Amino acid sequence: MKPILSTRIAEIVYALIIGAFALNHFLYAEKMAAYVPEFLPGDDKLWVYLSGAAFGLAALAILTGIMKPIASYLLALFLMLVACSIHLRGLINAVDEASKSMYMSNLLKDFAIAMCAIIIGNNRSK
Repeated sequence: MKPILSTRIAEIVYALIIGAFALNHFLYAEKMAAYVPEFLPGDDKLWVYLSGAAFGLAALAILTGIMKPIASYLLALFLMLVACSIHLRGLINAVDEASKSMYMSNLLKDFAIAMCAIIIGNNRSK
């Protein structure tokens, strides 16, 4: 059966969404800094900016096809680390149902986005 949506179009949409995550990290660094795990050294906003840069570089790699597989695999690894260090820890420590629901949704979202990155990394065509 012929695909309804081409893989390349799906990759472009995915990259644009990842690019939007990058932009959000730069626009809302102050608010996002509150979620940086305490075990990371240095300024919390620096980690938010570095994360935003990582998202931006991954989006560019997927859009251009330059180093797409390695960028996709690194993005997947990064997302899984974020899911475990922020969302899983938040879920474990949450005291109310609303917080538990938010952390669980974000945990599942990040793992789903990571799995999509792996699929894109496995697709060797530009």
